[in-house]
Amino acid sequence: MAAKAKQPKKKRTVKTDTKPNLKKDIKVETATRNAPVKTQSAPKKTVGKKAKTGIWFRFTNYIRGVRTELKKVTWLNREELQQASGVVFGIVGISAFTVWVMDTGLSFVAKILLDLSIG
Repeated sequence: MAAKAKQPKKKRTVKTDTKPNLKKDIKVETATRNAPVKTQSAPKKTVGKKAKTGIWFRFTNYIRGVRTELKKVTWLNREELQQASGVVFGIVGISAFTVWVMDTGLSFVAKILLDLSIG
């Protein structure tokens, strides 16, 4: 029998989140049947450090979040955009024409009814 060649193990990479955790006090409660509830709280921050919760810090975090979300968006190419825009303009045109026809018809009927009541 031929011996099987051992393949090297793949290294596992773990991505860590580089964003700061803005939640101040996180409590996790776990309970099992007939057992008391255990409460774990987040580690307390040191007294010397100041928490970054100012308006400028929150604004820059918001902008960073917007930029990362915009990178995830699948944008339309030129042909798809023209096709979708054509469909929208077509539906708007048909809707406008329908409203115009109904408005004209109802105003004609209202005019006839008013002429009958006056005359």
